[in-house]
Amino acid sequence: MKKGFIAFGLLIIFLLPLATAAVDFEEGKEIYEDDCLSCHGPEGAAKKGAAVDFSSQNYWDKTTEEEVKQIIKNGKNGMPAFDLTSEENEKLVEYMKAMAKNELTQRNMLILHGITLALLLIFPAYFHFDSLKTCLASSLILSASAILGFITIIGPLQFFTIFNTIVLLITVIFAILSIKQNEWVKKNYLKVLRPIVLVLFIYGLTLVFT
Repeated sequence: MKKGFIAFGLLIIFLLPLATAAVDFEEGKEIYEDDCLSCHGPEGAAKKGAAVDFSSQNYWDKTTEEEVKQIIKNGKNGMPAFDLTSEENEKLVEYMKAMAKNELTQRNMLILHGITLALLLIFPAYFHFDSLKTCLASSLILSASAILGFITIIGPLQFFTIFNTIVLLITVIFAILSIKQNEWVKKNYLKVLRPIVLVLFIYGLTLVFT
């Protein structure tokens, strides 16, 4: 019985922050819909030409949360000041930032799928297995993973980030299996790492200069 109470208490401690975060998110959404929706649109993509598009991760890469709070508080470039408490301002900015997280997820998905595709094209032996069935399954899944990376950005699946995450997890599992089963990978791991490091380096440069 005592262990049951302890487990229940730990569960409450774990779930309480999640519940609080959900409430804060909903309150931030309500404030946004009341004060910001008419100019910035439901997804933050700016209905009017002068309005800032904060659904883009590029905006948050160059602007701090504190700067956004000051703009909300004091107004800027034709945008009026809003009489919000510091707590309301905090919740609003958190909600606004959440709009860009989907784009950031998509950007990361694309680079990860791109790495998968690069490995398939440059080092096909990396995904060869001792078992023919495993090899065929791996090729199909990894090829689908690479293609879905691009569909995620331009097609109807662009918001199915959970689906793409599952595909990527499967990709990682197969990659780990290949390392365990494939002697080529063990002997040529440096060759495998080179394109990954190169792609990540190029990706890092794009983040810095965009």
